[in-house]
Amino acid sequence: LGDYEWILAFEADDLSRIVDLMRHLRASRARLHVREEIPFYTGERRALADFVADVR
Repeated sequence: LGDYEWILAFEADDLSRIVDLMRHLRASRARLHVREEIPFYTGERRALADFVADVR
C-alpha cells in the first residue's frame, strides 16, 4: 500500500457507533487531506465454518 492507501477495520456491538464515527471523521479538518472519498462497507462478523456452510 502506498502513502494514500489505507484499510481500517472497526468493530462494534452496535452499527450506529461505527456510522457516527465515520460521520465524525468525515467532518474533521483532516478530511481536507483526503484525495478520494470512498464508501465504507459493513458486514456481520461470522465464523468461517458458518460462512462456508451457508455458501454451499
